[in-house]
Amino acid sequence: MAAIRELLENGVDPNIRDGAPNQGKTPLMHAVTWDNPELIGALLGAGASVCAVNEAGGLSPLHYARSATAVGLLVRAGAPVDAKDERGNTPLHLAAGKGQFEVVSVLLRAGASENRRNADGKRPSDLSYSSFLDDILL
Repeated sequence: MAAIRELLENGVDPNIRDGAPNQGKTPLMHAVTWDNPELIGALLGAGASVCAVNEAGGLSPLHYARSATAVGLLVRAGAPVDAKDERGNTPLHLAAGKGQFEVVSVLLRAGASENRRNADGKRPSDLSYSSFLDDILL
C-alpha cells in the first residue's frame, strides 16, 4: 500500500486504464473488485473517477463492487447509483442477480431505483434467484 500511495503522491494518474485487451479498467475498478477499502480510499483521495466506465460493457466502479463497504465508499464519493452498463443493467441489477444481500440493501438506501429495466425489460427483482432479495426488492 505504501508503494501505491507514493505513486499517487508523485502524480501517477489514478484514472489510467489497464492494458488488458478490450477491458480498459481503472485502478478503482480493480480495487473494488478486490474489495480493498484502504486502496479504494487512497484512489478516491487522489481523484479517481467514480463515473469512469470500462471499454468492455460500460461497467462503472459501482458495477464491480462486491461488498457493502466498497459500495458505501463509492456512493459517498458521488457514484451514480443508477448508472447503466451497455445492457442497461444498473449496479442493483447485478447485485440482485448475484444474491448480494448487503450490497442490495446499501444501494437501495442510497436511492437506487428498483424499477429500472435493462435492455431485456428486466427489473432487478426479476434477476434475483433468492426469496430474501425478492422481499427487499418487491
